[in-house]
Amino acid sequence: MNEHDEAARLLGLDEDELLGELGAILSGQPTRDGGESDAREGGRNWFAVNKAQLQRLVCGNPAARSLRADTGGVLVLAEILGELLGLPAALAAATYLLKRGLHRLCPDVP
Repeated sequence: MNEHDEAARLLGLDEDELLGELGAILSGQPTRDGGESDAREGGRNWFAVNKAQLQRLVCGNPAARSLRADTGGVLVLAEILGELLGLPAALAAATYLLKRGLHRLCPDVP
C-alpha cells in the first residue's frame, strides 16, 4: 500500500480508531484481545506529551494553514510531522489532527 492509499484508508477511520492506530504503531504491538482501549490511551498520551512540539511544528508552518482533511492534506502534514515520527505514525497523527481540525491545536488557524 502506498502513502496515498494509506492516507485514504486512515481518513475512513473515526477519531478513536485513529488514536488506536497511532497507539498501536508507537507501541509496536498490534491491537487484539481488548488492546484497542490501551492503544487509544497510548495515542491520547502521545498527543498530550507532545502538544508543545506539535504546536511548534504545525502552528507556525505556513503550509499547514490551508490544509484540509483529504489525502493531500494528510500527506503534507505527515511530512511536517516527520521530525517527530516515522511515516506510518506521522500519517495517523496527521489524519487525526486534520479530522479534529487544526484550530484545536492552533487557535489562530481557521
